[in-house]
Amino acid sequence: MILPNNTGNGKKQKRLQGRIISFVNGFQIGTVLNKNGIRKPRGFSPLIRFSAIFTLTFKGNNYYREIVTNENLTFRMSATNDLLKNSRNNWRKFLLTLVVLAVNFFSRFTSTSERKY
Repeated sequence: MILPNNTGNGKKQKRLQGRIISFVNGFQIGTVLNKNGIRKPRGFSPLIRFSAIFTLTFKGNNYYREIVTNENLTFRMSATNDLLKNSRNNWRKFLLTLVVLAVNFFSRFTSTSERKY
């Protein structure tokens, strides 16, 4: 998966990108998107667009600056809006599935029966 190139501190950006890629791969976000009906009708995959939107919070950028005016992105605002506004995409189910995965992941560390230090 390739995230958009961004200006700024190179090492910090690479570290952030590595962590986000690790999260996306570890939680199999592409599979979760697909299982919840969030698929590619045309153009770029939902995973690439979702990842670009997901990184906004961690980079401190807003949607307009990162998606609309960023010339480094290979997709445009309309493609991202289509992903977000498509009535067939079940975002609630996606978020619920993601929360269940996160709770299951972290329960390994908080379980009192099997403490591994």
